[in-house]
Amino acid sequence: MGYFESFLFEILIGLLYSENREYAIKKIDIWLDRKQYLTVISRACFAKSDISEIYLSRVLSTSFKIKNIAALINSNHASLKHYSLNEKLYKHIFLTSINYLSQLSNSSWVMRVKYLSEGNLRKILDTISIKNIEAVFDNLLFLDTINYECHEAIKILSEYSPEQTLIYFRKRILKQSHTKIIGTYEAIPYPNRATDDSSHPLNDNLDLVISTVFEWIKDDRKRFGCHISMLLFYISPKFTPELEIELEKQIHSGDIIICSEILYLLSNYDGDIAIHNLCKTMIVVFHENEEKTSEIQNVLSSTPVLNGEYGYASALEQKITLISNWLNDSNPIIQSFASSYIESVKRHAISEKRNVDESLSLRKHLYGDNDHEKK
Repeated sequence: MGYFESFLFEILIGLLYSENREYAIKKIDIWLDRKQYLTVISRACFAKSDISEIYLSRVLSTSFKIKNIAALINSNHASLKHYSLNEKLYKHIFLTSINYLSQLSNSSWVMRVKYLSEGNLRKILDTISIKNIEAVFDNLLFLDTINYECHEAIKILSEYSPEQTLIYFRKRILKQSHTKIIGTYEAIPYPNRATDDSSHPLNDNLDLVISTVFEWIKDDRKRFGCHISMLLFYISPKFTPELEIELEKQIHSGDIIICSEILYLLSNYDGDIAIHNLCKTMIVVFHENEEKTSEIQNVLSSTPVLNGEYGYASALEQKITLISNWLNDSNPIIQSFASSYIESVKRHAISEKRNVDESLSLRKHLYGDNDHEKK
């Protein structure tokens, strides 16, 4: 595109607002016939609802014929922006644009929906079939990673069909298992602790979520086993009483594979006191299984990021304080586990303090008392 053409959108919009509007309209017709400047015309459709109503359908079909992805995305955004002006027309354009973009293996339309037309996306979803919601989800499979914008779109879609949301994640997991180059496709995102959010709509359907994902493991543990805990943590980055209730049902089933996956999930919560009751349940069920009781100890001992030389030792001492009341539990199995756990953690804390003391003494010997200031 030359110097003049790089300003073509601004020139076109200026003409459309001027007394030379008819000249601009004729130019748009000529460009469409020649399949030229479709990105510019699609931007004009986004900017002006009257132009959109006349030309957007034609822009969409022409853009697909020449595989102009930028124009297809602009057309999608225009359909969302102007949806309330002509619902029938723009719903058709939105769904058609999703279909075209899927055929071109592109999901980039989702990147600006949160900021442009979230409300109108909800209005469209209110009126479309489950099959069309599935088509939208299938389009999002082309994203290698679920970024913030995609996460927000998935939350909206989840409100309309939690079942399709779970099917979507199942497809992502299967797709990752078939990806030849490791690391190029991320089926499940890892929640950012700075923006932890328990408002995911799937939290309102945890009974469906838990029963569904553990069926996946039963069918194919090799493919799904390593992903289920990540998916549940993505849905519930904060451990809630509702999640505890559903997981407890699974623990009482006694299925060792499912309980192993639950332990993987619990390890994400940094030994938070919220998981203690569920850990107690697992201790009672698996108190004769040395491997599982050891894993439960590790789950309880896990910590978040710590500061300072003695940070880990202090965290271990806090673990002892939190578990000490288990010694008075009415169940002797819990009492026995607590006694063994506390002794183990005490030894670990003493060893950790000793290692830190020795490390600090060596640094002072080598660099003097002001080694921190020298750094």
